Amino acid sequence: MSLKEIREILEHFHRRAIARYCLEPRTFEEIINYMMEKTDWNHDLAYVLVGEHLAVLEKSHIVINVSGKWVTSKSAAEVLKKYF
Repeated sequence: MSLKEIREILEHFHRRAIARYCLEPRTFEEIINYMMEKTDWNHDLAYVLVGEHLAVLEKSHIVINVSGKWVTSKSAAEVLKKYF
């Protein structure tokens, strides 16, 4: 995936927030709690939306699941630093 394509996906605020939070490895529950703090989502809504955003981010190779923790890929980290 090109840096331009990664940038387009990360233009979505919640995806970008999750990718930035996952610069350090995070569990699914940690990501849910983080997004609940950042937004007005309740736990059930956060569970669904974080799952959907992680699916898009994983399909695009922006985040990678390593031993049950999500971490941002190196190319996505470069895009975050350069553009956001």
